[in-house]
Amino acid sequence: MSSVDITTVPINVASIRLIEETGHSLVFVSKWKGQQVIIKRSRETESSKAVARWRNEVAILSRLGQHVSIDLNNITHLLDSSSHELSLTLRYEPGQSLDRSVYPLMMSTLPRPACDLLLLQMSDALTYLHSRSIVHDDVKPENIVWSSEDRRAVLIDFGAAFVLTAAGPQARFVPSGTPPYVPPEFLQRRKGEQGDVWALGVVMLFALGWLALPDGDWLLPSVFEEGEDRREMKRWLEGIERSRRAVVEKDPLVGRMLEPDPDARIGSRELRDRVALISATSSPR
Repeated sequence: MSSVDITTVPINVASIRLIEETGHSLVFVSKWKGQQVIIKRSRETESSKAVARWRNEVAILSRLGQHVSIDLNNITHLLDSSSHELSLTLRYEPGQSLDRSVYPLMMSTLPRPACDLLLLQMSDALTYLHSRSIVHDDVKPENIVWSSEDRRAVLIDFGAAFVLTAAGPQARFVPSGTPPYVPPEFLQRRKGEQGDVWALGVVMLFALGWLALPDGDWLLPSVFEEGEDRREMKRWLEGIERSRRAVVEKDPLVGRMLEPDPDARIGSRELRDRVALISATSSPR
């Protein structure tokens, strides 16, 4: 891992340890007010896009925090923020992101009981978000931390999240996201809660071993015109449909999450309720 200038990280923390670097941010484990925390700091403090993304994530996480008196177990929790450093201080989450739970061929190593818990906890997280008109808009293995010891999944990274308005999702359509996880309706410039459910469905295909970790990198802003990016996205969606048909008998809920028609796709609340019912009525493994 490359070296980092410690003077560029937040000054109100100590015992800094870099754990991840992305194109947008640096992520550290540190101490803050006597507790272990995660510090997420933008790499581009002078960029207007970075500032907008930071402001958006602070606003969304603050909005979530206003509705609960206790920490949400399956959604990251904002503790503090700094506009000067474009940093977020977040609750520490043990474990690692799902994209790191792979064999050499990039297949998931999660056992079936862990996958069942993952679906239950993430559908619960999405239900909570959607009940407050919040769309995460970037559900993927890299944004889900799984702790095998705690048997807990946590949804992180709300930089792309948005609040649905009365004007509808089309009113704020932005061609952003991670290519293999965007739903078919993206091609009609449509985003919303249904897209989060679709993305979680793709995550479950990976977690259950039906897909290797997706790595498509076509350019999303280019898929609205004829060209290789659009063709690549359509080929990927055709592959997802084949996987959906293969999985639907054994895992019908995953099949319903990947219903191509967003209006017929299962919603997060029904998904959560059905998964919870199955979990409550099934015999211990």
